[in-house]
Amino acid sequence: MPLTWSDGRDSSPRGGWPPSRWYAWTPTRAAAKRSGASRRKACWANKRGRQPTRPRIVGLANRALDDCRRRTRNDTLGHRGRRGDPLYGARKMLLTGAERLDPRGWEQMRKALDQGDPCDEAADCWQAKEKIRSVFNTGDPDQASDLLDDAIAYCLAPEAAPELHKLARTPNRWRQEIKTSISTGAHNGRTEAANAKTKDIKRTGRGYTDLDNYRLRILFAAGRQPGQTQPVTKIRTQRPSLDA
Repeated sequence: MPLTWSDGRDSSPRGGWPPSRWYAWTPTRAAAKRSGASRRKACWANKRGRQPTRPRIVGLANRALDDCRRRTRNDTLGHRGRRGDPLYGARKMLLTGAERLDPRGWEQMRKALDQGDPCDEAADCWQAKEKIRSVFNTGDPDQASDLLDDAIAYCLAPEAAPELHKLARTPNRWRQEIKTSISTGAHNGRTEAANAKTKDIKRTGRGYTDLDNYRLRILFAAGRQPGQTQPVTKIRTQRPSLDA
């Protein structure tokens, strides 16, 4: 079977390749298989297939804070995180919400930032993370819109860390979608939960060859109420004898 090589990891060079071939098998191969990077790129380009939910946007803010913390530690200490390093010891505390910190936690975090963050870049990333979290914590759409604009402007400031400049791309690109998500409260959480339950059923059953049985298992798991579980069948009906 005649095959050729195409440069790059994108599917664009292969888009016009099948129609230009006269082989008999060409019509059945018109849709070339995309690579993993190509599919992910297409998924990011299609805004209708993704939702700017709170876990995704706040997760990006936490990742930016972690990246800035690691870079600051490497610049000041010249090695990876070790026990006793100020920022390494406060890595989990920096990701904790401000409203969940007690006075002792605030004191420990301030001490870690004073000792391990001489340029205040990690502190700025923490502040940006809290600004983004405040966007989703409020229930007022108008206030959330103002907080989102303030968070984006804070990240795009010229003196901000490079991690914040990278973080600002997604909220700035999805500005209108984030505002719509907050105002309507629409999300795909139930769909994702139902899909996860379906995958768990399929994995537990090691796959199903009968579609009707698979459908009944899904319906049974989705409609089951707490306390109505099936009792576990014992492998042994009686205890084994200990006599030799």
